[in-house]
Amino acid sequence: MRKFLAAGVAALIAVMMAAGTVSAHTGSIEASKDCQTGQVRVSLNNNVTIDRTVDVVTTIPGTTGISGGHYNTTGNTGSIVIWQASGPQPFEGKVDLYIYNGNHQQEFHASKTVTKEKDCPEVTPTPTATPTETPVVTPTAGTPTPASSTLILTGTPKVTLPPTSTAELTSVVKAEDSLVNVVGGLVVIVILCWFIIGRHLRMRKNRAV
Repeated sequence: MRKFLAAGVAALIAVMMAAGTVSAHTGSIEASKDCQTGQVRVSLNNNVTIDRTVDVVTTIPGTTGISGGHYNTTGNTGSIVIWQASGPQPFEGKVDLYIYNGNHQQEFHASKTVTKEKDCPEVTPTPTATPTETPVVTPTAGTPTPASSTLILTGTPKVTLPPTSTAELTSVVKAEDSLVNVVGGLVVIVILCWFIIGRHLRMRKNRAV
């Protein structure tokens, strides 16, 4: 009787130790969502040793899980987040957490499926305005395009006369001298004619007396 009792106690202790060994490395998966966004978070409890292998498998579009991770969380006071993902709705998929022992035997598994929020109003997409093309006026060939509508002049305008050569000046001076000579000659002729006419008249008067 004592032998059977001792064997039963030993078996119970072995089962308890085995259960303790199995549950010694654990974690959790938390998910939250609303009508706009969704979020998933994977954590390890403070009982995972470095010799355990941790995998996170995800089917959420645009996310990548963890393969062959090793963590030591025994010195922490709470759980440690090792993986998380978030994004706008629709945010859907499944996330699995696996913990393996040194012989690559599964010790722990957790899973969470994220679905789209049901009680959300349908979002009507805002129509995109059609762009209006503005015609570009092409200037007619040969028609100059004014650079500015206002022309402002400053300062005193300067008039520059073309240079006159020495030959042109000499020609002008000679022409002026010739004109003076002609006028002087005409004056002399008029005086001589006046003198002759006067003399002729006096001679006729003397003959008549």
